[in-house]
Amino acid sequence: MRLVSLLVLAQSCFAQLCVPEGQPQPDSPYAYIRTETKALQWIRSALTESENIRPFPPSDDPERLHKTVKLYTVAQTVSDDYDCAAALLTKYKSSRNEYITASVDSLLAGIDATKNINAKLVELMESLNEAKKPGDIDQTAIVKVLANAKGIQKDVRNMAMAGAKMSAFGVVRIEGNGDDAKPVAFIITAKQRATLVAEVQELAKKKGQDTYVDSCAEILLDTLTKPLPTVAQ
Repeated sequence: MRLVSLLVLAQSCFAQLCVPEGQPQPDSPYAYIRTETKALQWIRSALTESENIRPFPPSDDPERLHKTVKLYTVAQTVSDDYDCAAALLTKYKSSRNEYITASVDSLLAGIDATKNINAKLVELMESLNEAKKPGDIDQTAIVKVLANAKGIQKDVRNMAMAGAKMSAFGVVRIEGNGDDAKPVAFIITAKQRATLVAEVQELAKKKGQDTYVDSCAEILLDTLTKPLPTVAQ
């Protein structure tokens, strides 16, 4: 049984929950970090849901249909969560701020890579489920997919952390170049900074096992809590 047919039974509540930003401000580093934080919350939700994906049940399992529908439902929920994060971030692709565009591009690339490998893993489980004899299973293809998935997961983590670092640079004044570059002052107001700290701290609260979302939150907080002067009024 294929994904399309089963998803007719497994309706998602994605459209009701993923509320797009009303009036995005693509050139505002402050507005972007608030949106980025929301996107990271959706990514965390996707990562958490991914843990609930289980292989197809054996053919003699009396709950096979129920478990199969659940598998596809979870897979679709994960995909929808990533779609919501991407939709929020995409509103800022047109930004004229180099830090924002660098962050958006990095995070979107990570989301796209994750969705692609997740789809391949579901296809892999489908092929294993449909195999009638050992000869139907392409062992080499399985090894390649799993090895590729592990490498992509590491790349995605690095892309997400780079995205968080770039966005953090957007709210501070940087002096120096290369390894000597360092933040010297906040270019957002004290009130805006307090808002960002509170929202990122909420994101940083542990919710299950550690993921790269926690690392992104730490990167943002490391900059936002630096004892720097504020030059914005």
